[in-house]
Amino acid sequence: DKNKEILENLFIRLDTLVKELVEIEKVVSHNYELNKKQYRIIDIIDNANDLLFIDNYAPIDGNSGCVVECDFNLMSMVFKNLIDNANKYGTNLHILLQNSSILFTSNGKALNNDLSYYTEPFTTYTDDKFNNSGFGLGLYIISQIVELHDYRFEYEYDKEKSINIFKVYFK
Repeated sequence: DKNKEILENLFIRLDTLVKELVEIEKVVSHNYELNKKQYRIIDIIDNANDLLFIDNYAPIDGNSGCVVECDFNLMSMVFKNLIDNANKYGTNLHILLQNSSILFTSNGKALNNDLSYYTEPFTTYTDDKFNNSGFGLGLYIISQIVELHDYRFEYEYDKEKSINIFKVYFK
């Protein structure tokens, strides 16, 4: 029974990833029609955590009633990738909701290059190709989806606190 449950979860995850890849291909090839509606940011974060099969959510501060006009599935992918990267490459993920933006912060090393370098496909955070758990597509996907929405994606590093800050501006 335990093996059956593990396999079922694996196939659910695989099915989710395949569907995501199809959506990403549409976005990148500019064949995606946005289905923009008003959504609470907190609901998009919840969906992103579900996509990652996360039980322990990161702390969220700010106005939980913040609403954004977006394509729910695509913005969920953005948040999923930002949460996943923060958990892979940093510690103490924290999410801050603001009226026109969302910030994903985590403790860790600063990026070695400008954000534009990492928003190119197949560019990885780590220089160690044998110790890399990703394909180098996460920030590329984020930038493509954010651009499609006419929003802004930025990065900064707080040297004093060793905190990476990834921001999505909705206006």
